[in-house]
Amino acid sequence: ACESAPDQPGLWREYEGSVQDWLVQSQRAQAIRAQAAQRSGSTPVVAATPVTAAAPPAAAARSKLSYKEQRELAELPAKIEALEKEQAEARAQLADGSIYQRDPGLAQQLFKRDAEIDEVLLAAMERWEVLSAR
Repeated sequence: ACESAPDQPGLWREYEGSVQDWLVQSQRAQAIRAQAAQRSGSTPVVAATPVTAAAPPAAAARSKLSYKEQRELAELPAKIEALEKEQAEARAQLADGSIYQRDPGLAQQLFKRDAEIDEVLLAAMERWEVLSAR
């Protein structure tokens, strides 16, 4: 996930787990940076992280999502979870080296689909982040 800030341009961080794990970890990191900045007496630099529904003050500052965008936002977690599950299954099959001997065509298809899932998953996460921030 891109976590660049004015003091750290182009910062990318890789997270293990699902999107929910990423949200929890990025919020924790933001809280730690804020605490460290308070101790040092400076103002914290806050990276752009998705805003969850649990923050009512930020909800008023957001621009209103259209009906289509609200539906898309509601469907994205399930879509991301399904893509992660499909990718895990494909990678498990590819981890078994015998698939290359039994069916090299299937192995090639699984490898290609794994790369496609990476691209679609990244786009879905970015879209979720954009919609959540509004």
